[in-house]
Amino acid sequence: MVERLGPTATVVHCWYKSSAGSSARDFCLLEYRTTLPDGSRALLARSVEHPRCPVTRARIRGEVRMWGLVVRPLTTTSSQIICTLHCDMRGSMPLWLKTKVNMTQAMLPLGLAKLFAS
Repeated sequence: MVERLGPTATVVHCWYKSSAGSSARDFCLLEYRTTLPDGSRALLARSVEHPRCPVTRARIRGEVRMWGLVVRPLTTTSSQIICTLHCDMRGSMPLWLKTKVNMTQAMLPLGLAKLFAS
């Protein structure tokens, strides 16, 4: 965590190591968490600039234009998970890695469901 802006908002710095054929990436994000009137939990994020999260030569700064996750309880034992992401990784990436990243993001709701089930 870079900075807590209040009880529901934080600035975070995320980074990823380089993979075969791709440079390391990082993101400086403003995250906002809230509970909606129907009991759903929402996590929203977007890229921001922050003095304690400077761009460096060691990584390519990606941009998250919009990231959202909503977990809506349906019954006492099930929930609906809605996830959306609009991200520019910037720089070049091999097609196989782009496909892998997209598949990983697409599988996020399944991973969350398994986490909540345990």
